[in-house]
Amino acid sequence: MIMRRVGGHARSATAGLAGLVALAGCPKLGPVDPTDVFTLHACGDVPSCAALADGHATTPVELCVRGDQPHAGGLSATLTLSHGSWETPGDPTKPQVLVAALPVAPASEARGTCLDAFVVSPTDVAPVFIDAALGSYTQRACIQMRGPRVDAVVVTSDPTVLSGGDTSVTVTAAPIGDPGVTLPVSGSVMFAVETIVPTSARFALQPAAAPLDATGHATTHLVTSPGTSSVTVTARAQFADGPACPDITAPPDAGVAGSGEVVVPLLPDAAVPDAPPDAPPDAAVIPAP
Repeated sequence: MIMRRVGGHARSATAGLAGLVALAGCPKLGPVDPTDVFTLHACGDVPSCAALADGHATTPVELCVRGDQPHAGGLSATLTLSHGSWETPGDPTKPQVLVAALPVAPASEARGTCLDAFVVSPTDVAPVFIDAALGSYTQRACIQMRGPRVDAVVVTSDPTVLSGGDTSVTVTAAPIGDPGVTLPVSGSVMFAVETIVPTSARFALQPAAAPLDATGHATTHLVTSPGTSSVTVTARAQFADGPACPDITAPPDAGVAGSGEVVVPLLPDAAVPDAPPDAPPDAAVIPAP
C-alpha cells in the first residue's frame, strides 16, 4: 500500500483517491496499483463469473473505492461493456456505457464506497468484458456467457412412402426457451431413434445432429425399411457455452437443454393412438400418410 503524508497526517492513497483525481498535477511517490484504489467484481466477490446468454438475465457488478473515510463529492466512475447493456444506462443511446457518481460516505469499513449496477445479458455467447475507469485508474472484469435455457423441443414429421416400400420421414425440431428469451441461432439439435417397430427394422437418420436455421428450426431425414410400423424419434436441443473468461478456472457447464419426441406411425393400416388431453407440449403423434 502506498502511503502519502497530507497536512502532517499519513493516509493511504486509496483513502485520498478523490485528491489524486482532482489534483492530478501532484507528484506521485511511486506507482499505485489500481487494486489498491478500488475493486471491481461481477456476481459477488469475484472478478469473473458466468450468466445465461438469453437476452434478459441480469448480472450484478460492484465497484468499491477502498478506504473507510468519506471523500469529497463529484467522484464518478465510468463502466463500459464490450457488448450487452446496462439495466439503467445514463444515456439510452449508449446502453453499454454507464457513468455514475459514487456515494460520498463509505458503505462499510470493509467494503469502502460502492457503486452497484446490473448487466443485461446479450444473446451473443462471447465473453462480456467490463472496463472500469476511476480517474486515471482502470480495471477489467469478465462475465462468461453460457448457452441459454431450453424448456422443450417441439418435434414434428412428414412421412413419405418411397419406391420399394422404404419410408422417408422429414423430422423438424424447434427449441422453446423461457418466456421472453431470445434463443441465438447458434445451437444444434441432436436427433435419435428411441423405439422402432418391429425392432428388426432398418433405419438411417441423417444427420444425427443439425444446426438451427434462420427460423430457429433444425431438420433431419429418417429412412426406414419396408414393414416398419412405427418409429419414435427424440430430439434434444443444446446451446454451447461461449469461451471462458481468462481467469475462470472451473470447467464450463453445458447449456441447459430441453428435449421432445414424435411418434411416427408409418404403415397406412397402423393404429394411430390419440394424444392424451394432458400430453406435454414437446410430444406429438403424427398420423399415417
